[in-house]
Amino acid sequence: MSFNKDAHICNTSYDNSYDLLHQIICRRLIDYDWFPVVNRAGFHAIRQDSNFFLEQWIPFDYSNQSTYSDEGSNSDSSRYGDWRRASKRWIPYHPSHEDYQLPGNMNRLTTKCLNVGTRYKLLTDEEIEAAFQDASENGSAILSFTNHDFRDMSVDIEDTYKRIKQIHEKYQNVCTINSDAVSAMRDTFYAHENTKNPKVKINLKIVNESNVDKIIVTLKEGKVFGSQPYLAIKTNEGRYYHDNFNERNYPTTWEYILDSSTMKLSTIEKIVVASNDRFGSQSIVSLSPKF
Repeated sequence: MSFNKDAHICNTSYDNSYDLLHQIICRRLIDYDWFPVVNRAGFHAIRQDSNFFLEQWIPFDYSNQSTYSDEGSNSDSSRYGDWRRASKRWIPYHPSHEDYQLPGNMNRLTTKCLNVGTRYKLLTDEEIEAAFQDASENGSAILSFTNHDFRDMSVDIEDTYKRIKQIHEKYQNVCTINSDAVSAMRDTFYAHENTKNPKVKINLKIVNESNVDKIIVTLKEGKVFGSQPYLAIKTNEGRYYHDNFNERNYPTTWEYILDSSTMKLSTIEKIVVASNDRFGSQSIVSLSPKF
C-alpha cells in the first residue's frame, strides 16, 4: 500500500503492508482453505522485504522480467519491476539473499514471465525463439506470459499461440506442454528429484502442559519450505491473526503458547496451519476448539 492508503496508487513496500498481507492470507486460509504456492509480484516488483517474505513460505515465483530488448528509457521498468541484472533465459534459478536478481542459495525458484497486450516487457517473437533455444539446449524451459484480468484476453492469447506455433516449426526436437505454473516449475527444475521425496505432511493438535494450553504442529513427512509453517487464527469475535511459532524441536515440531500474552484457547473459533515444500506440494490442517 502507498503511504496515503489509496488503493489505485502503485507501491512496492511489504514492510509497510504486513498487516494487510497477513489479513489477506489468514482469511483465504481460514475461510477458503487456500494458501499460496506460487507468486507473480504486482508490477513484477521484488525488493529485499518481499524477497525475504516469499522465502519464508512460497517456493515458486514468476516475477523475473529481464528482456533481450533495450527498455532502459522506460522509467517504470526500474521504478517498479527492476530486472536489469537478472538472467534473460527462460530457466528457473534460485535467487541470492543479497540481490534477488542474481543466482544464489535461497530455497525458492524464480523464473521469467513477460506481458502480452500491454505497453512494455512484451513477449516478442525474439523472446519466444529464445525460450525454444533454451529448451533445446537445457532439456526444458518455461515460456510463461501474463495479461490483465479485467479485459477480454482471447485476442492476445490467440495471437500469442499463433506466434508460438510458427516459431515451434523451426524446433522439431522440442515438444510443448500447456501447463499450470506450479507443475511447470516442478517438472522443469525437479523432474528427477521430486518423485524420490515424500510430500510434506503436517499434524496439528492442542495440548495442555503444566496447565498451559499450546498449539503443537508436527512434521510427519517430507520437509517444510522455509523455517516454519504458517499459522492463522480466527477468534470467536471474527478477528483474524497470524503469529510466529516457537521452535519446539527444530526442524520437525513447533509450538504456540495460548495465554494472557497471546490469546486464551476459549477465545478461538478456528486454527489453520499450512506449509508447502520446495516441490510445490502442500499440507493444510485445521482445528476448531469445542467448549
